[in-house]
Amino acid sequence: MRLLYAHVFIAGLLIFSEATLGHGTENHAEESQAIEQPTDKAPTVSISSDNQPDEALQSPLNDNSYETQESANQTDKAQSQAEKSVMTAKPGPASRLGKAIDDFKLDDFPTLHPMVVHVPVIMIPLALLFGLTSIFFANRYFVALATAFAAAGLLGGYVAAFPMHPHTRGLSEEAARTLQQHDFFAYSTLGITAFSVVVGVIALLKSNFLNRGLLAVALLLASLSVSVTAHYGGTLTYVHGVGVNGNYLDAHQGK
Repeated sequence: MRLLYAHVFIAGLLIFSEATLGHGTENHAEESQAIEQPTDKAPTVSISSDNQPDEALQSPLNDNSYETQESANQTDKAQSQAEKSVMTAKPGPASRLGKAIDDFKLDDFPTLHPMVVHVPVIMIPLALLFGLTSIFFANRYFVALATAFAAAGLLGGYVAAFPMHPHTRGLSEEAARTLQQHDFFAYSTLGITAFSVVVGVIALLKSNFLNRGLLAVALLLASLSVSVTAHYGGTLTYVHGVGVNGNYLDAHQGK
């Protein structure tokens, strides 16, 4: 029971740290408003010489410096007022959250494949971690965790590979070859992970070193396979540009 509380505490701590510290302390709203805020140019000092040549010649030099100083002071005041207006216009957390909810539109994506494709990438390696732990600690608790995370990764991988698989068009020969490799390892990951779930259930019913070791080996193969799948998926996106701005995808397919 203590192990359960410890894992719940660690998971909650990671989620809290990600939510509070993951984005950093920068404020892009202030930067964009500061960029859009116009700055007043310092007025130029000119001496009119029409019809009054004597007065222009008789004015001392310190008068021009005084007027220049006054214009600089006015410029500083304008900039300080602009900064104050930016600070007062800073949106609060509630308004930012409301704007984020209003801007959240799933129809903007030609496919929802990226929304779920990271589930197996995260869940399967976590299952491997608990599977390896179960070898050293003969406890069904770690076997149960490994099986549960493997099942979650299997479910997410199935949704990403079948209901939300994107429909491509107009791919180059190299991009099509990369897509074939991506699909091959994706389906291989599903098969190996499904086998891991079955082994995990058997290890729960009969917990021995052999079953726990077989579970860890199966999860290791599944983790390697999902890593290669993610590599080819990243190559499709960042090298061949598949899916960037909806390129090479049929709109609203694979949902």
